[in-house]
Amino acid sequence: LQDKSDAYKYLFKDFDYAKQFLKILVRPAEMLPNYEEFIYRCDFPNLLTFLVLDFEEQFKYIRNDSVIEWQVTDKELFEIAIENLSNENVEVKEYQFGDKFTVYILFNGDFSASYTLLLEEKLEFSIGAFGSLIAIPTKGTALIHPIETNEVLDLIEILYPLVQKFYIEDPGSITLDFYWFYKRKYYMVDKTLDGERAITIKLPKKLIELFAKK
Repeated sequence: LQDKSDAYKYLFKDFDYAKQFLKILVRPAEMLPNYEEFIYRCDFPNLLTFLVLDFEEQFKYIRNDSVIEWQVTDKELFEIAIENLSNENVEVKEYQFGDKFTVYILFNGDFSASYTLLLEEKLEFSIGAFGSLIAIPTKGTALIHPIETNEVLDLIEILYPLVQKFYIEDPGSITLDFYWFYKRKYYMVDKTLDGERAITIKLPKKLIELFAKK
């Protein structure tokens, strides 16, 4: 880490220059004990999307009181940050699991998890008839499955060990939870522990209702 305090002072005075460095990062809330002091929003249940400056290979989480001179709303800041994120080089590879489930895995050192907020803009091929199943175990890895059948629980059972492996071994761990994306909204896939090893997964009620109408 390098001391860039003088540079940040300048950036927080000159919005027209600083806006090119705006990005977003999806992170666990507990990563910043005083997260309320920073600019964030909630996209994924139980996670926070922080506004950051991606400047000279360091991330600066932006405090609420740092941007007063910018005179720009949080909504506008996030719109710019997401547009900047869309220009990131994220590698997308297609895999088959269980001989019938297509899963796209995103690879990027810092922005794979954040990039899942661009499903409709950049990853529309990963959205199925019933939306998408998403796992974001780390900042650099994300898994997306276009849901076309009601067999998604079978896929979660197959993917869970891989998600655990990414979460444990790769830097920037985020969550072991799965999410369902449908019509621009992210829903939690409930998970409860039964004993030390067994896990019970429960799909969102709305997704179950969609399957029933098929």
